Amino acid sequence: MCGELRLAALERGTCTEGDFAAVAMYSELYARWISLKEQIGDKWMVDMIVLDSNGVARTVTRVNPLLKILSATEARLQSMLKSLAATPLDREKAKQTAPNQKEEIVPGSMADLMPELLVMPGGKK
Repeated sequence: MCGELRLAALERGTCTEGDFAAVAMYSELYARWISLKEQIGDKWMVDMIVLDSNGVARTVTRVNPLLKILSATEARLQSMLKSLAATPLDREKAKQTAPNQKEEIVPGSMADLMPELLVMPGGKK
């Protein structure tokens, strides 16, 4: 079904191959972000064993090194949201595609799944 939706979006001209790649990359980043948040939990500070100049091991408390990776991932997610016009401000700036003149019903769309809720242009149901 995913392949059918992809083909339909390509035929309508509402998505390009680049759009699919961008969404896939965003999905991967989002999964990484969730994983990092789970790993960090509430451990903002971690205890590490370091050697001093005499070679004696001691325990020090430091900022969790995963926080740096989490911060970079969040910045990339925010950047991708802007490029996908997924923020409220960017959605307003996004160029609208031309309306579909064929009035085709896209598989998986609202018109396909619940046609009783939708009135087609021209008053058709």
